[in-house]
Amino acid sequence: MPMDKFGVLVGDLLKRLDSAFTELRAINDPGKITVTRVSPVELQIKVAKTGTYRVYCDSAASDSQYLYLQSPLSGIYNYKYDEDNQQWKSETQVHIIEELLMREFITFTKGTLNL
Repeated sequence: MPMDKFGVLVGDLLKRLDSAFTELRAINDPGKITVTRVSPVELQIKVAKTGTYRVYCDSAASDSQYLYLQSPLSGIYNYKYDEDNQQWKSETQVHIIEELLMREFITFTKGTLNL
């Protein structure tokens, strides 16, 4: 896939996640969730008493085209964009990035992610 298309797909996902986590933050206790756009290719979600989630890509590795999710609960996953299904899919486990985030966040926050 051309790098410019990859960049757009990463940007679109981070924008959706930023919006969903900002919405989730509003219905939880103050200070429970902090959402920070660290760079155009990285989003951090800090959760009190749980840890920090990072969703990012390595923009220096121009040929890799991987997106990463670092979870304080389950570790680090890498995702490739599946153009046929229009989803970010894990190459090592059978799941999509939104599925893992929803599954983990439902256990320690009020409400669900609106993805």
